[in-house]
Amino acid sequence: MPPLPLYLNPNKDRPAQRPGKGYIMATTNNILAAFNQIVESPVPCSKFYVVLWLNRPYYGGPEEGGWWGNDRIPQAFTECATEAQAEALRDRIEVLAKSLSSEASRDHGRTCLSQLAYCEARGIDDSNSVYGEDDGEDSYDVTVQTEPPSARYGDRHYS
Repeated sequence: MPPLPLYLNPNKDRPAQRPGKGYIMATTNNILAAFNQIVESPVPCSKFYVVLWLNRPYYGGPEEGGWWGNDRIPQAFTECATEAQAEALRDRIEVLAKSLSSEASRDHGRTCLSQLAYCEARGIDDSNSVYGEDDGEDSYDVTVQTEPPSARYGDRHYS
């Protein structure tokens, strides 16, 4: 069954009861106009996404002195009704992102030290011959955007 049409009464002193003389079929424009007459500062319908991103670097290859890329992977996100809400939430989540980045940096440093210690204990001069080129440390950041997030993988020229 198709939805029933919505009718608005252009005379706001009388309630709209049913279609008839003086009534107009509702359209998006006149619904918005009627809504704006009631609400002083209407906020348009929109969605804002606050996204916590993982930035994961990778070593691409030795060509031209070596090259690296970066994958950008959403770890969590939430939807907000207004940009102001999203911005306020972003500020709070940035504290978490900084903490996660610091932890990732410490973990990366520990891993590098462990790999070097292993190689030194065995007289291996080039740890890259055992572990490969280091990709670098992960980091985290937060964005506010109007589209749902999707992972963005860097270009792997030789995959």
